[in-house]
Order: sequence, then structure tokens, then C-alpha cells
Amino acid sequence: MTDFKTSIDISEYEAYVREGVKLLDERIPDWRDRIVAPLLDVQRFDECVLGQLFASEAEEEGLRSWSAYDVGLRELKVRADEAYMFGFDTPPNEEDDDEGYALLTALWRDMLRDS
Repeated sequence: MTDFKTSIDISEYEAYVREGVKLLDERIPDWRDRIVAPLLDVQRFDECVLGQLFASEAEEEGLRSWSAYDVGLRELKVRADEAYMFGFDTPPNEEDDDEGYALLTALWRDMLRDS
């Protein structure tokens, strides 16, 4: 794991990302090949995992690029309030969303690098 200083429970976030990887492996086998890791930013709807994976679907539907996140949730059958359980968002009531998003981004990048 990237050397990341935080007050957040890193193991909890790692578990969320592992669940996201498991879900994507089941539903989109080539998903890793479709992510541009240096651009990955979980806080940005157009550059997060789902934003990158579902950008073309959003475009086909005539939606803006940031809508790809919502398209991804819909296609994966994940409710918005459950997205954090797959590492796609920070948990509800997270005290420091910026820190949480930065941690999630680092964890997804590490996972992509190590796979």
C-alpha cells in the first residue's frame, strides 16, 4: 500500500476496494484494461473507476461525462447509498471526504499497479 498518512481506518477502505474489484471482475472481466490509472481520481465523477468504465455508455445516452458514475451504478445494479461498500465513494457521514477520496484513489491505483 502506498505510504498514506490518515486518521481513517485504512483496512476498512481496503475491504471496500476489494469488494469493488470482485464485483467488477464478475461483471466486466476486462475492466482493468479500460482504466487509465494516472487519471484515476475517485472524487471526480468523470475520472473515477465507474466514470472511466461507463463514459461511452453515458455519451451514447446523451448524458454529460460526469453522469458515467450514475450509469455505472445502474449497470452494476448498485444503489448510490451502497457505492461506498465497493470503494466507489466514501462512506456516509465520513468526517473528511477529501481524505477519504484521496485514500480510495491511492488504493485503486495500488490495486491496478499490483494486478
